[in-house]
Amino acid sequence: MLFLVALLAWLSTNDAASTTALTSTSAVGGNPDVCQIWKNMTKQEVCDYVNFHDDICEGGGYLLWSQYVECQFDLGKKIGVIIAGILWMLMLFVMVSSTADDFFSPSVSSIVAHLKISESIAGVTFMAFGNGAPDIFGSIASVLSSPKPKAGLALGELFGAGIFVTTMVTATIIFVRPFEIDVFSTIRDLIFYLIALGWITFVFLYSTQVYIWEPSGRILDT
Repeated sequence: MLFLVALLAWLSTNDAASTTALTSTSAVGGNPDVCQIWKNMTKQEVCDYVNFHDDICEGGGYLLWSQYVECQFDLGKKIGVIIAGILWMLMLFVMVSSTADDFFSPSVSSIVAHLKISESIAGVTFMAFGNGAPDIFGSIASVLSSPKPKAGLALGELFGAGIFVTTMVTATIIFVRPFEIDVFSTIRDLIFYLIALGWITFVFLYSTQVYIWEPSGRILDT
């Protein structure tokens, strides 16, 4: 981990001479609320743009990946930043999987055995809460990490996580360890999941503002 952090710090040094940052999107045109890099911009202009508009060009978090990549004028260093980012992501995946395997799963198994509840109920309660808690804090962090809330990023992350779990994770489990499912429980969970998605679709199509009764309905639906 320390090696990757040191590598990112070294790669993030800018070889080019510093110039005056762009102070407004009117210099290059476009929507001031969207990170837009035009083809006619030079490499230095792109670097200045992402540095000045880091609130819209960055995805949130402590590592400024857009600046690390766009402000590298040396191709080798730019590739190094991308490789370091991929290695960092893989390491985080390994840490999360080891934490779930060594701590979370045994704890849930003990709770289920002690309370004598079915695996179906445990899956939609304890396991769902354990899987969803990081998404909650991650979404809150992505919204609050910038002066301009990134609600689109937070909602996209939640939808992406739901699709990833219901497709890739389920398929991977079936390939690794085939098992028989309870048809009634699976259909029940899918119906409530579709109801939740339908409610979100209705809220977004109904108006451009979110009222207090709309998220309250989501909580009750859960």
